[in-house]
Amino acid sequence: MYLRIGTVHAVDPATHRIRVLFDDQDADYISDWLPFFAWAGSYKLPEKGRQVWCILREEGEEDGLALCETWNDEDTPPESGAGMFYFRAPDGSKLKYHNGVMTIQAASIVLDGAVTVTGNLTAAHLKSNTIVEDAAGNVRI
Repeated sequence: MYLRIGTVHAVDPATHRIRVLFDDQDADYISDWLPFFAWAGSYKLPEKGRQVWCILREEGEEDGLALCETWNDEDTPPESGAGMFYFRAPDGSKLKYHNGVMTIQAASIVLDGAVTVTGNLTAAHLKSNTIVEDAAGNVRI
C-alpha cells in the first residue's frame, strides 16, 4: 500500500465515495470511486477541487481509501491556533472551539429539546410570545 495526494474530481453523496484526480506523475489519472474515511457517527464529504490524501493498494489504484482533506499553500485554513477545533460547512457556516469558547455561525440554528443555560445569557435580539421573570431573576421564554 502507498499514499498519494490528489484533487477531488467528483463526489457521490449517496455512496459516500469520491473520484480523485492524480496529476503528480507522467499522465493524469482519475481513480475509480473510492470510499471517503469518516469517524464513526460523523458525515462530511470533501468538496470538488479539495486536496485529499489517499491510501491505495499497489495492485491497482482502483482499490483504496480516500483518507482526509489537507490544507496546502493555495487552500489555507481560515483560522488556526493551538487547541482550536474548526469546522466549515460548504455553505459557509462554521463551528469553532478555542480556549473554552464555542462559536456557532449559521443562517439558522435549531435546538431540538430542552435547553438549560447555567451561566450568563446575552441576546442581541430576542423574540418570544411570552417572557416571564420570577422573583429570583430566572427567566422563562
